[in-house]
Amino acid sequence: MITTNLGVESAKIVCPRCNSEKVWKDGIRNNVSGLVQRYTCPDCGYRFSESAVLSNESRYYGICRVGDIQGESKNLTVVSLGLTTGDNDSSRTIELYGQHLKKEGLRPSTIDGYMRIIQSLLKNSVNLLNPDSVKEYLASKDEITEGRKRNIIHAYKHFHVLCFGEEWDNAPKYKRVKKPQYLPKEETLQLIIAGVPNKYKPFCQLLLEAGLSSLEAWLLKWSCINFDTGHVNVTPIKNRNPRTLPLSQRLLHMIKLLPRESEYLFKKGMLDSFREGFRKHRVKLAEELDEPEILKCSFKTFRTYYVTSCSYKFNDPFEVQGRPYPDEHDPNVHSKRTFNEP
Repeated sequence: MITTNLGVESAKIVCPRCNSEKVWKDGIRNNVSGLVQRYTCPDCGYRFSESAVLSNESRYYGICRVGDIQGESKNLTVVSLGLTTGDNDSSRTIELYGQHLKKEGLRPSTIDGYMRIIQSLLKNSVNLLNPDSVKEYLASKDEITEGRKRNIIHAYKHFHVLCFGEEWDNAPKYKRVKKPQYLPKEETLQLIIAGVPNKYKPFCQLLLEAGLSSLEAWLLKWSCINFDTGHVNVTPIKNRNPRTLPLSQRLLHMIKLLPRESEYLFKKGMLDSFREGFRKHRVKLAEELDEPEILKCSFKTFRTYYVTSCSYKFNDPFEVQGRPYPDEHDPNVHSKRTFNEP
């Protein structure tokens, strides 16, 4: 630990680009985050900043100035935006990127994912003003899946347009590798529904009965539930079709017990936080019941089970969408457990 001139303790300062510990202080600036100490690396010439806000908040690195590809100029200006990268830190960069995505008409969930990708690239010291730096980063990361690399490319394509006003022509191509999806037993899913607390019970039961995606269920409003007829009206996302599906009395009873804190049934905060809470409950439940199969189940697993069950009821796979959960008492329906048998 070292102490800055402002009297604030911080971690040992190293250059984000070359990891050199020989860095020089290069003045203090005042931005929306507060007072920020700037540094220069004499080894590679990279300039960066560390937050020096007089609070207990965590410290972060931000972009202060980035040279061009040849390293000849120190203050690269993006003329199309009227933006000088030397005058803006990473938080400002992310903010401008989010505004650009919103103008492009992307959905909020897509914008959130792309912004986190750009934040991750900045955290890993990728020079976003050099497309070759992005290529080198992806080529060096064998642990990142092809599908994830494909998403990173899509996110950076929008950033490239924002900075340079043109498409990224020579972007590398990655193709998502499709893998067989895990198909659980119904007993495993029922154990999860019985063991998770609070909102997770009706949430998981809804995914199982109606085949909704986690985002569709997360965005459901109270006005979408018709308790008189026992149906739910599903608003489509990602180019899906709207549909009205029946709900069981068991699920309707679970929903009635939910507190009406807002217009949404489940939405409170971020869906990612809700997912993380489910993962923690899932791990705890698997340890208590000594059922390792529970660890393989996610929100998507409930939807996978629903679609697979429906595929045994309808010959045409395109007929599965929008169909109710198969009735095991219907003599014309194959057993729901057929696909679990060897």
